[in-house]
Amino acid sequence: MSDTIHIPGPASSPKLSPPPPTTHIILIPGNPGLAEYYRPFLRHLNSLLNLTSPRLRKRAKTHRYTFTALTLAGFETESSGHGGWRGKRLFDLAEQTVHVKRFVDDFVSTIGPAPEGDGARPRIVLVGHSIGAYLLLQHLKAHLRGSRDEQPAYDVVGGICLFPTIMDMSESPNGRRFGGVFWLLSGWLGALVALLACLLTGGLFEICVGRGSKLGEYVAGNWQNEVEWGLSHLMGLGITKHREAVVANARWLRSGWGVWETLYLGRDEMRTVTTDRWDDLVWGSAASAEQTNPPHPKLFFYFGQNDHWVADRTRDELMSTRGWREDEDWRPRMELAEAGVDHAFILRDNETVAEKVAEYVRKIVEI
Repeated sequence: MSDTIHIPGPASSPKLSPPPPTTHIILIPGNPGLAEYYRPFLRHLNSLLNLTSPRLRKRAKTHRYTFTALTLAGFETESSGHGGWRGKRLFDLAEQTVHVKRFVDDFVSTIGPAPEGDGARPRIVLVGHSIGAYLLLQHLKAHLRGSRDEQPAYDVVGGICLFPTIMDMSESPNGRRFGGVFWLLSGWLGALVALLACLLTGGLFEICVGRGSKLGEYVAGNWQNEVEWGLSHLMGLGITKHREAVVANARWLRSGWGVWETLYLGRDEMRTVTTDRWDDLVWGSAASAEQTNPPHPKLFFYFGQNDHWVADRTRDELMSTRGWREDEDWRPRMELAEAGVDHAFILRDNETVAEKVAEYVRKIVEI
């Protein structure tokens, strides 16, 4: 299991000159913030946008996409093992914003300039799920402010917010239900909950004896099969069809620290995600619509119906005050998901949401 997912997309044909433009899609996860939850989603999105079916492959010559998902700070699993909690700490939303910026900056530095040449900057589309949408908007605010003072290393050409928790989170049904729980369990009591989760899933034993030992591998392997079977039944998921989601959940529980980070970050979400924190620099304006270098990012919001993490009143207010209008085409596009598509779409609705995101991406790059 990896803390970063990267799907490079198809190689450009040497016969194409200049090479087709490339857009890099970077996904910011929700809470729990493991990239692995999104592997099936990104895999399907790749098949839609890079047009892997023979009937549509010809169109793929006009554009190329890569896909990357990051893991939020405090949820890393690759570093766990003997002494896996040593030197670790918890991260709040402000620190997660810094983590996202550092990840995007590092990513851009590794991919180099855009393949079209002539000084073209890499094009980035950010996708944020749940609290990842909040982090997306915070990153966009910092990026756009920085672009006014100096030439940016890359252009954020679009942002897609899926089931976004960006305002009044404590007023949502789950905010009212679990807000006190987050406050209670975000401290040392949360550490005990994390240790219990780690113990019940075999992670504590693995840490104590070392992941690389034969005994640790034997016990952890057998224990993990039982844990995954139990989780699949608790979550109502088929162990075969939804195995990746089940395995990601098991890994999150076994890490222990990730459970504590979930509780700690959840408390900060309740405290921080309140009013609208963004001005016209992010939301756009008639003036920004005329801006050409770089153009203002196109924003899309995909809200759930009866989303337990977003109050209906908050959603309706956002769509009314910030959403697209016929006479103001520069405003963000906002729409409701079809009934039955859940906030935790990564468990059952990857294909449905990937099809919607592919539609948004095509509108952003205008093909």
